[in-house]
Amino acid sequence: MSEIQIWERILKWGLAQNPELPSDFRNFSQDDFNKLKNTLQRFIPLIKFQNLTSKEFLDKVFPYDKIFPEDLYKDLLRTYLSLSDPNSKPSNKSEYNTTKETKKKIGLNSKPSNKS
Repeated sequence: MSEIQIWERILKWGLAQNPELPSDFRNFSQDDFNKLKNTLQRFIPLIKFQNLTSKEFLDKVFPYDKIFPEDLYKDLLRTYLSLSDPNSKPSNKSEYNTTKETKKKIGLNSKPSNKS
């Protein structure tokens, strides 16, 4: 399964958890985005956005900018705006860290603690 398919399924799941949200994101209020953000906040850092093409990011992620932690979204924008080909993906050099730093910010640990 591709990363864009994972994003689409997580997004679909998040929307299904909030059936009161409008079916079209263009009709979302700030409160609607906040509800979706709260539903998806633990999953967003697990998605490897660097595996998306610039076009996939623009079409499928960009419209939901309000549900992302601000620093993560700024990193995503910087990364994708620097690409010249819409079908290209970020290189490892321009890759932002969606794993350790972001997981730490929202309280997810990459390794379980062995403390007894």
